[in-house]
Formats: sequence, structure tokens, C-alpha cells
Amino acid sequence: MTTEENQDLESIVTKQWLSYSEEEYFATYIALPRFIKVFRGKFQQIFNRRTYAIFNFSMSIGEIIVFLGALAGLGVNMGLSYGNKNNSGSAAGINLLVCIVFTVKNSILTFLCGLSYERGIFWHKVFGWLAVLGGVLHFLSTDYQWDGWFMLGSLFGMLGVSLWPIRYFLYEIFIRLHWIGFIVVIVGIILHGVDIAIYGLGYWGLDFLIKQAVIYRHLKNAHQIKIEKVTSDMAKITILDNKINYQGGQYLCICIPKLSYFQWHPFSIQSSFGEKKIEIFIKKSGNWTRDLLVLAEKLNGEQTKAYLCGPYGFPSIDIASDYYKTFVLIGGGIGITPIISVCKQLLEERTKGRPITKIYLIWTTRSKERHEDLLSEQYIESILSLEDKQKNLVERFYHLSTSSNNKKEQNNVNDTSENQTEVKLNTEDGKFILQRPDIKQYLKTIQEIAKQNDESRVGVMVCGPSALIRSVQEKSSSVSNSKVRLDVHEEVFAL
Repeated sequence: MTTEENQDLESIVTKQWLSYSEEEYFATYIALPRFIKVFRGKFQQIFNRRTYAIFNFSMSIGEIIVFLGALAGLGVNMGLSYGNKNNSGSAAGINLLVCIVFTVKNSILTFLCGLSYERGIFWHKVFGWLAVLGGVLHFLSTDYQWDGWFMLGSLFGMLGVSLWPIRYFLYEIFIRLHWIGFIVVIVGIILHGVDIAIYGLGYWGLDFLIKQAVIYRHLKNAHQIKIEKVTSDMAKITILDNKINYQGGQYLCICIPKLSYFQWHPFSIQSSFGEKKIEIFIKKSGNWTRDLLVLAEKLNGEQTKAYLCGPYGFPSIDIASDYYKTFVLIGGGIGITPIISVCKQLLEERTKGRPITKIYLIWTTRSKERHEDLLSEQYIESILSLEDKQKNLVERFYHLSTSSNNKKEQNNVNDTSENQTEVKLNTEDGKFILQRPDIKQYLKTIQEIAKQNDESRVGVMVCGPSALIRSVQEKSSSVSNSKVRLDVHEEVFAL
């Protein structure tokens, strides 16, 4: 940074920057003593570090330790059971144990390692498949037992109802069948005597009881919310009495009694910590969200009651400390909402002295109207007011990647494809780039900025459809080198 920029920063600092803020970000159940939060922060600073990507896939140090622990358990089990085919099922049991552990939202793994829930679900799937594979090998190597058939059948049933088409298009049915399948698996575990997996059930059961206690606590403290229909397929929930401690990128589970007392749905927060209201944008993608849009029309601006649980979720890169000073924040469609939250939090923290060099805010959407719906005039003003104090910190790039290319939309949007080649765009007047973002060029440019400032890491956060996330992962891996690496946190959002 230049001398002038440093002087500007000093003039807006309100207090010394604390890497592990004293705000109760993670006090979901109880107020955590400060020494626990400091311990967690320092622990995360080590175990949330990313390793080098292999085939566009990287792991945090915490994930590696968990994975190696499970691998060591399998190795010991195989050594002890060598030559004894009746003990071969323990390998499947260990995988099933880890599979169950990764279903817990706020587990010791997420608390210490900062493991995102989505990342946990990824490992849940991996160890689920390994458990089925181990079960098949055990089944083939032993004599017929009816409880073995039952156990293996229940695992295959769980896999069947978890296939992508059912999970994506019939989510409500998937959830119900998954619960039924889980109950059947529990019965199979008990009947077949998979002792080690019972520890996983105990771990999950304890979390389930705690979560029910938290839900009961929240049922006694309803929040007033306002539901607005923004477009034909999108609603906005505004939580008016904000007493929730959260950080950018986290999400809340919401229950609206006028829709159902028994359904809790997770949604990312768009607001940043410290704001008086919490805003959440919700895209229609199922029965519950469809009913939410209908309810918004019926209420016609009136407030209603809602129950909230959370916040949940931790980024898989360490954004809570000053480990990263340069960021690339990428949103696809409605995936911009958690990106906005993170961006505003970073800007707020810099006013408190946090060292941040540069932020690239990139958003790609299919329609200009979607941009206007999600990025309201008030939001733009709030971002610009922060930027006025922190000149040249954030560069914003808004891409309109429409496939129709109709004439009317092109006439209303400024085609700045030439600027895209140089990765430069002045978006203060609302101009768009009428093409898909050149992710690799953006990453190369930000990498050079980091290199000039003697930084060895760049934090990349992407929220959007799977295709966008794969592209960012691939490009980050190809651009990273021994001097400057790009570490990616991803969350899948449908457009």
C-alpha cells in the first residue's frame, strides 16, 4: 500500500485489530469463555490451513489429520483381523462411524478445524461409500447371516434414496426417506453387532439431544420477521429484532409456523455482523419455498413470527485471522448473498485496523433484473460508504452471462468485453460486462497484486452453481505456484 493509503487507514481505525474477535460469533448454545474462543482461533489458524491441490482438490491440515486417523484405524483393524474373516466387517464399521460423525453440524470437528458443513457432507458421502464397499467385501468373505443381509440392504437403501436426481429434484422426499433409512441402519447396526459404529450413533445422539434443547429454547423466543416477494421466484426475509451473533458466510435454520412447525430450512445470511437487521434472500426451489412466496403475498408487508436456530457453518479457509490479506469473492446468481456478507465484514474489520490489501468482488448472473433485485440501492450505498474511507480496496465486476443475447437486454447493458481482457471495470455507475467472467485472468491479476505485496496466499471464496465452482477450483489450482497460492472455499448454490 502507498503512504497515502496507510494514512487513510490510520484515520479510520477505531480500535486495535483482534485476529480472534471478542464478539460472541460462535456462542450458539451458551456464551463461550474468552479463553475457549482464543484457543479455538489459534487452533484453527493451524488446522484450517490448506495444502497443495492435487487434481484440483486440496485438504486442510485438520481434514488430513481426521483422514489419517481413520486410515490408521483401518490399518490397525486389518492387522488385528488378518486371517480372521469374521472380523473383516470392522473396516466397514470404522467407515460407518466416521460417516455418521460427519453428519453433525456443530461438532468438535467444525469447532476446532473450522470445517464447513458442506465440506463435512462431502466426507459423509465418501465414508458412506467406503462403508458400503467394506460391507460388500465382508459379506462376500463370510457365511450367510440374515442380519448381515439386513445390514447390507439398509446401506444400499440409503445410497439409493441419496442419489443426485432424488436429492436435487425431490428434496423433501429425500429428507423423509433418508431419515427412514437411517432408522433402518440403526436397527441393522444393533442386530448385526457393529459395535464400533454404535459410538458414532452415541455421538450423533448427543448432538441430536443438544439440538432439540436449543430448538426448544428458541421456540420460547420467537423473532419477528417480514417476508417480501422480490420476484416471481425469489423472496426476502428480514429479521427485525436482530440479537443473533454471527459472522459473514454463516447460515441460519428458519422455522415459520404459518408454513409448518416441523420444517427447519437453512439459508445464508446476506447482512454483516453488527447490522440492525438481518436480510436473507431465498430462491424458489421446492414446496416450502413455493409456499413462502404465497405467504409473502398474503401477508402483504405484515410481520409474522419465526423461530431461528444457529448460526451454523465455518469457511474452510481461515478468514477470521489476518492470515489472508488479499481476497477474491465470487458469486453466481443468488450465491452472491453470503459473498456480500463476507465482503461487508472484511470492510468493517479493516476500519478496525485489519490489514487487507485488495478485494475482488465478482458476480455473474443471467439477468440484469436479478442484479437489481439482490443488490439494492441501499446495499450499494453501504458498500460505497465503506469504500469512501478505504479507497481502491474493493474492485467490483458484474457479469451478465445471458445465453439468449436478446437485443433489448444488450441495449440496456454496457458491453465492456474489451475491459474484461485487462480485468478493469468501473462499476460505480452500474455498468456490466456482457460476457462470462474470465476467472483465470482475474486470479492471475490478483496473484500478481499479492506477489507485489510479499504475500504468499490469496483467499478465494466462491458460492454458486457447480459449474462455476469447478471452474474456480480448476483455475485456482492451475494459477497457484510456489510463490503465491490460491486457497478456495466453495459452497454450492443453484442459480
